Amino acid sequence: MKHNILVCDDGVLQSQLLANYVSNAIIINDDDWRSEFLPAKVANSYDEAVSWLEEYQPYAGLYILDIDLDQGQSKNGLALAEKVRQLDKAAQIVFVTTHDEMAVLTYERRIQTLDYIVKQADTAKMQARINETLDLAYRRFELERLAQSQTYCYKVGHREHKENIERVIALRTTSVSHKLELTTVTGTHQFFSSLKKEEKDNDFWLRISQSCLVNPNHIQAVCDAIGWES
Repeated sequence: MKHNILVCDDGVLQSQLLANYVSNAIIINDDDWRSEFLPAKVANSYDEAVSWLEEYQPYAGLYILDIDLDQGQSKNGLALAEKVRQLDKAAQIVFVTTHDEMAVLTYERRIQTLDYIVKQADTAKMQARINETLDLAYRRFELERLAQSQTYCYKVGHREHKENIERVIALRTTSVSHKLELTTVTGTHQFFSSLKKEEKDNDFWLRISQSCLVNPNHIQAVCDAIGWES
């Protein structure tokens, strides 16, 4: 999966300069990053950025945001970051600003950020800083991908639950249509879905009957029809 990059700064020249730094960083690290990142998109306002988010609905994007968006408290960079979090749950957010003391505001608003970059006139130093940030984002996305590959997710109502795959034992149908029962090392959990969908979305499952999927890592013995173990 390629990750979208959105740069948002209310200065047209500044936003394009930031996008150029990003493009240069990707070119420099061609072997690793070209397969990971899409070309940067540029927005110059809160509304433009949100419109793009709502139209394309990116997942696990990288967002480089000017914390000083000059559009009032309701549509500044902090408000945009909070909106990004609502629309892209796996977002990695980077703030850029001319005032490093504003970093404390991100903690007060409890906005989890990947990095915080102070704008500077030295283009070589700024390029190096963006290179470091994209490298950090690349490694963070890799870690998230690894974690997801080892995690089984299911929903109970609107709430998402996650279980380490090694703790998942079996999934079977129940007497209630489309309600499944998940067995883990700590107990059982019920949620609405179908075995067909769960098997398609999670390749670790092994189907042993029309009504049951199992995690092969928990199989200790296999019996034939008359009870002989193999």
